[in-house]
Amino acid sequence: MLGVREESGSGYIKVGPDIITWVAGHFYELQPPGFYKPEWQSWRIESLPLLPDRFQRKASDNDFAVKQLGLIRNFLKNVDSVVNVGDAGREGQLLIDEVLQELKWDPFNAKTKRLWLQSLTEKDIIAAINKMFNNSDKKSLFEAAFERQKADWMHGLTLTRFYTVKAQQAGAQVTLSIGRVQTPTLKLVVDRDREIENFKPVRHFRPIGLFRHENGAFRAAWVIPDDFEGLDSEGRLIDKAVADKLLARIGGKSGKITGYEVSKKSKSAPLPYTLDSLTKACTSKFGMTGDEVAKTLQKLYEEHKIVSYPRTECEFLPTSILKEDAPSIIAALKGASSTSRAAASANLSLRSAAWNDSKITDHYGIIPTTGFSAEKYARLDKAEKDMFDLIANRFIEQFYPDQTWNSTVVNVEVDGLKFKANGQQPLNQGWRAVQDGFNEDDDPDAEKEDDQSIPVMKKGDPVSVEGGSLKDDTTKPPPYFNDGTLREAMKFIYKFVTDPEIKKRLKDGGLGTAATRKDIIENLLEKGSLKRKGKTGLTSTDQGRAIIDAVPGKVSSPEMTAIWEQQLGRIERGEASAEQFNQAIRKSLTDLIESIRNVDLKIKGTIKPLPGHGTTCPSCGKGTLITRQIILKKDKSKKTILTCSANDHNDPNSCKYVDWGDGPKVVVEPLPDHGKTCPKCGKGKMLTRMISKGEHTGKRFLSCDQWSKDDPKSCSHSEGLPERPKPSETMEGDGTTCPKCKKGTLRTRQSKTGKIFLACDNWRAGDKKSCDHVVWGEDKVDALEGHGVKCGKCGTGVMMTRSGKGGRFLSCNSYPKCDNAVFPDDYQRQSKPSGGGGAFSKGKGFPSKAPAGKPASSSSGAPRRIPTRLK
Repeated sequence: MLGVREESGSGYIKVGPDIITWVAGHFYELQPPGFYKPEWQSWRIESLPLLPDRFQRKASDNDFAVKQLGLIRNFLKNVDSVVNVGDAGREGQLLIDEVLQELKWDPFNAKTKRLWLQSLTEKDIIAAINKMFNNSDKKSLFEAAFERQKADWMHGLTLTRFYTVKAQQAGAQVTLSIGRVQTPTLKLVVDRDREIENFKPVRHFRPIGLFRHENGAFRAAWVIPDDFEGLDSEGRLIDKAVADKLLARIGGKSGKITGYEVSKKSKSAPLPYTLDSLTKACTSKFGMTGDEVAKTLQKLYEEHKIVSYPRTECEFLPTSILKEDAPSIIAALKGASSTSRAAASANLSLRSAAWNDSKITDHYGIIPTTGFSAEKYARLDKAEKDMFDLIANRFIEQFYPDQTWNSTVVNVEVDGLKFKANGQQPLNQGWRAVQDGFNEDDDPDAEKEDDQSIPVMKKGDPVSVEGGSLKDDTTKPPPYFNDGTLREAMKFIYKFVTDPEIKKRLKDGGLGTAATRKDIIENLLEKGSLKRKGKTGLTSTDQGRAIIDAVPGKVSSPEMTAIWEQQLGRIERGEASAEQFNQAIRKSLTDLIESIRNVDLKIKGTIKPLPGHGTTCPSCGKGTLITRQIILKKDKSKKTILTCSANDHNDPNSCKYVDWGDGPKVVVEPLPDHGKTCPKCGKGKMLTRMISKGEHTGKRFLSCDQWSKDDPKSCSHSEGLPERPKPSETMEGDGTTCPKCKKGTLRTRQSKTGKIFLACDNWRAGDKKSCDHVVWGEDKVDALEGHGVKCGKCGTGVMMTRSGKGGRFLSCNSYPKCDNAVFPDDYQRQSKPSGGGGAFSKGKGFPSKAPAGKPASSSSGAPRRIPTRLK
């Protein structure tokens, strides 16, 4: 808005009545399974598949998301219209629309517009603003994105739980993560690893003849016929004796030229980088991992603001940049030492194939921005400079001519044997000059053995054989995947598919997106299905291979992605309904679980099952006994036990049956009221439990199944528990307000050893935040002057009389948080505790103390520290 001052705040920009604010990634995610049904909190095969009737979202607890959502919520209360400026694509549409929906603003009403930006030049931004349309026009795009999100939730969580439970039943304490994208990705690595392991190197030979023409000499390789002796099934000559015999056969003989052709060839500059191609280049050239590439690139984009949007899959550039930004970008690159020479020779009148508006998708290729300067370049670290140089040089190459060369092909025949020679003569390095010369490793037309200049000749010319040699070679296995090559394989997954129809569907999609592929690989590493080989290499683990061996082909194949993407595309175009897709996913998943419900999973290194493994649990009668291995706390040794499959460490009410193998099995017989509704909370059920230690070991009682040791607010109602011993007397102070928390009330208690004490009734077992204030009975005996007075050091505790080997003293009951203590016994108390430090104003030393290095102890046996000397 011209003539209006911009007002910037934390998380927004305001210009006149217009407010601009933003999100970063998804601020909402789908609720976890336990939100929909309590029984889905536990990982049990009986509850699968997980198919919520109606999906709901929950807000991110990320600090930035919480702050931004608060801002957006307040802004929406006072605006007349909203413009969705999310990325121009499926996920960008979902990101904004889900926020508006959850904040009770209908994203598809007439007051909500859509700004569709694919280029960030000033001209293109103004043009897009002038062409804004109703956000409702993209409702089908939102629906496709939301259906994809829900389908991935149902598919991923259902199969992850299924195979994890199966693995644990087999004795493996692992989580097997399954997903529509990550499982086919894992299969790529597993297949490659097995191909490498099963690879058998083959030594083979290629006879090379040295021929003389009147205009010069050249080399030509034997053209191996299909039916020659000494060949393997792949058509390679593996018999050296046959190769030697062939060279001897042509030695000294004459032949003739049967074919001679010279053609001019050219190669245009490679297109600008995408996130995938840049990752591959940085992994290869600089040894960077995918995570390092993403973080470095994000800094160049977000912090330094010298490169365009990083998470792009598009290699092309809008023509508006060619006209508006390119001149200033090239001018700035002339000022940086690493790009000055190449930028100085750039020809802005040339136009490479990269400039194509029709092929721009959500974002364009990664290039330098007009924000670049030599000063900013000087402040970059080495990794940032290396990466920026790649991006900048690739952009400069768009203003160089094609690389050109003359390609020569010669056919020779000697004694009935055919030979072929290839040669090339460089004409113009073109864009290769940016990379300091011709790079044969990047050019499929330039093979090292054929890099020769062939003399001019014509068909029918005679040649003589001056000699020959054998090219001795050995086949090599394919390389292990690394971050860059695996991302490339995910993007071009169709190359790994044989079905022509599926291959066709996957050509425009691939596995994952530029923005998600790094996280998919990192998740496989984190879950233990992949591991690093060196810094950037990737190989599969036993766990990863077990997953691929166990899941059906349709789960590990990219075919599912191809089918989903085809159907989601139809939803986007309005050709199919979201409900049809949703129902198809539900039916497919239900059928799949039924077909694999009885599958057995084997993972290398799992524990040998104990006798009784797989039988029905004798305690709950619902679960089955499974073999597990645990680490004993006392000596860190391993012990193999049988436990109930219905056990869930997140559920204190699940079956806790354990067979230790060296003692009788404990089966808790239900009490008569087992299963009745809890009379206190009215929600839980009363379950039979047994005391496992102490004088009442073996006694059964009932307790509410809503109780949790980690939740002090949960229902703690019980029936049949042995009563606590009643205190033999009521301590002074019983019924008074707790001096520590100021909320609870002090009550007289009696310990197992018969000692009485006061304790705050605001204490809860297992709750570290509850009040733990305690006053032992002996603390009140012959209380010292100052007993019960507020601590002058911390201001929150109370000074209490204690007894130790060094005599009686006063100390703060907030110890160990507060170490204030006073030993007044061996000197005449001159005054009451002062407010300054909590100590007496005059002191004359200490009584006898405990041995050096050991804390004094109270009469109750509790350790005490030696108080610091009074000043």
